[in-house]
Amino acid sequence: MDIHPLKILVADDSSFMRQVIMGYLQEIGYKEIVEAGNGSIALKKYDDEHPDIVLLDLIMPVEDGIHILPELVKRGAKVVVISAMGQEFVKERALAQGAKAFFTKPFFTAAELGKEIKRLCP
Repeated sequence: MDIHPLKILVADDSSFMRQVIMGYLQEIGYKEIVEAGNGSIALKKYDDEHPDIVLLDLIMPVEDGIHILPELVKRGAKVVVISAMGQEFVKERALAQGAKAFFTKPFFTAAELGKEIKRLCP
């Protein structure tokens, strides 16, 4: 397994889902992972840590992903949305606001996530 040098921010209010996503990332060789449990913390961690990519849930307390997505994009973030809100209009809105990809949880695999990360950060 290759070790990838990217830094990835995982922002999700569910600690269980963060653990699942981080497990996927570690399984495919990503080791530098930062986590945030709400949108406000995610913005601060983005500014402090300068991750290469952000994996963002849409529904979180304090500030949710729907509201911080445009702010992250303005700051130059490459954002992949991972949300249980898989309706087409939600996906279209996230992509229109600058998300680079959209995964509906829990219906994705480590391999699919890895392929998308490699596409965005070759």
